[in-house]
Amino acid sequence: MIHGRKIADIAGQNVLMAPAIGDIDYSKMLVLSESAAFVAQRLMEETLSFDELVNSLLQEYEADEAVVRQELAGLLKQLRQLNVLV
Repeated sequence: MIHGRKIADIAGQNVLMAPAIGDIDYSKMLVLSESAAFVAQRLMEETLSFDELVNSLLQEYEADEAVVRQELAGLLKQLRQLNVLV
């Protein structure tokens, strides 16, 4: 789950922002694709398993399940490496 974050529309881009104290820390901002923003929003709303996220993406987008699984795994790995995903 993603806690304490929000997605903002900045100049037409989906930007995941971590809470900051004081000045804006631009290293805590991630520009997300539409589907990555969808995943982040779902994870802010509730805790979902990998398979639940795959199913959500397949319901939202016309996509090949194998591609969705591969790209979702990569996205979640990146979010964990950046300490965005808890």
